[in-house]
Amino acid sequence: MRAMFLPGLLIRPEGIRGSPSRTDFALTVILALVTLFCVGFAVVMAGDGSATGWILALVAAVFTVVVGWFLIVLLRLAPGTLVLTPSGIYHRSLVLEHFVPWDTVVDVEATDAPQPWITVKALPSDGTRERRHTGRLHAFEGQALPFLVARTSWLGTNAVPAYQAIRYYFDHPDQRFQLHRPPGRP
Repeated sequence: MRAMFLPGLLIRPEGIRGSPSRTDFALTVILALVTLFCVGFAVVMAGDGSATGWILALVAAVFTVVVGWFLIVLLRLAPGTLVLTPSGIYHRSLVLEHFVPWDTVVDVEATDAPQPWITVKALPSDGTRERRHTGRLHAFEGQALPFLVARTSWLGTNAVPAYQAIRYYFDHPDQRFQLHRPPGRP
């Protein structure tokens, strides 16, 4: 098992993952209940047999598909991941996957706000890769491209070590070789 090393910090090779919070759990439960309610509503309205019932059933079915799709994306991608490699930084959130090479990174900063985040300021390059899970819908992280933005709420208690690790390897490029070194090896 390979790991990333930083004095006083050991990060697993799968990256820094947040732990689901009560809010994440509550959102998941609420979305599941809304989806079940919409399915039941659609069945009852369709069973009515009237034109109005069928129209309401169709609207409820479309809403069920949209909320169900969001729930599946949430369950599949939450809470997100941040991985440091010798070649760059990879971040996966609910809305996108983003990789920026180290040679395009010009600054790293933590923004203190009601919903804090880590910003890796990067220049556009051919090595930058992104994949949007929500298609054309632009969420917060997608608006900052080509910058890599990681919301600290998804990293939980790992937000500070994540920032420290990114900052350390940004400031010490000669130490990035350690990002692929097996544990216990000098």
